[in-house]
Amino acid sequence: MIANQQIEDFAGQHAIKGKIAKKCVIFLTPMFLIPGLSNPTDCGMRRLMGPSPHNIQLPPNGIMLEKQNQAAIYRQLADVGGALSNPHRLKMISLLAQGEKPIDELAQLTNQSLAAASANVKVLRNCHLIATEKRGRSVYCSLKDPRVAELWLRFRDLGEVVVPEIREVMREEFDADEGLSPLTESELNDKLDRGRFTLLDLRPASEFEQGHLPKARSVPFASLAEAAPKLPKSATMLVYCRGPFCAAAFAGNRWLREHQFKSQRLRFSVPEWRAAGLSIERN
Repeated sequence: MIANQQIEDFAGQHAIKGKIAKKCVIFLTPMFLIPGLSNPTDCGMRRLMGPSPHNIQLPPNGIMLEKQNQAAIYRQLADVGGALSNPHRLKMISLLAQGEKPIDELAQLTNQSLAAASANVKVLRNCHLIATEKRGRSVYCSLKDPRVAELWLRFRDLGEVVVPEIREVMREEFDADEGLSPLTESELNDKLDRGRFTLLDLRPASEFEQGHLPKARSVPFASLAEAAPKLPKSATMLVYCRGPFCAAAFAGNRWLREHQFKSQRLRFSVPEWRAAGLSIERN
């Protein structure tokens, strides 16, 4: 047992008096009795206060393993970044955000040969950004996860914010359009049940069938002139295609306005609508 003088010494050093000091020392006594402890008071205080995070260290082999695991993660993420560093592959991801497509269609839409498109698909698949499925003689591509579309949207928006050249093109070529609607996704959603307008989807029919904005009508850009006589001229029309810098949306809206339709172009499409947490319709 520890002598009373030792108890008083401990209490004096740590400003603890009376019964509290005795309780503390009784609690700390087993630590004092461990052979080889040169500073039992400090050891006891560590027991009382808990381990200091500043004194916790990984063993050498643990540090080495941690560094190796971190390096592996960064390498894999760098591969994903490398896959996104090609303009053809970026456009492929933006197109697949609208719906699955066969490789030959992706090649045509991105102005690549079939061999070049297949090579880019392989890079995206190896980085787990897209999936492929063989159906008959065709190989269909789709995004591996919905978050890949969200990654594309955030990446695109970041470019518009931090890259002056992108910002200038958007401001002068697309957002300066007087036919651009100021509506956001949530504002349009609020108007769906009470708004008097026609919502036109100018994307290809195959993309429309895979998902479209609620109450939208499919009028592919290629058949817009043919469908025009059946479109209302007295009511407002809101048109969308593949996003804020889609040439078909811009040209289609301009054509409608030149032919006396009350048309406005939406700045968003199906991927942005989904990213806003809103439901789409499927045919």
